[in-house]
Amino acid sequence: MPLDRERERRFRLAALKQSESWGELREFYEERLRKDCETLGRQLIAGTSPADQRVIDFKRGFWAGIRAILDTPEAAERALERELSNGGDEG
Repeated sequence: MPLDRERERRFRLAALKQSESWGELREFYEERLRKDCETLGRQLIAGTSPADQRVIDFKRGFWAGIRAILDTPEAAERALERELSNGGDEG
């Protein structure tokens, strides 16, 4: 992808943070993660059923993916800041 198109893309991704809807989306998934962790913790402490490692692995991957998506605007902003501090020649 040419540098100018990549830079424009980074600006658009970084701009997501300014949207009220983006904040709502982030809050929604943070609350969902909190509830998911509480539920899993209660099940493990109660010992009502053995921990299914496949379920745990799935949830770990799911939440890692959600975090990666939610962190995209910040990552784009950091890339733009690095580019600016390097004189605008980073790709």
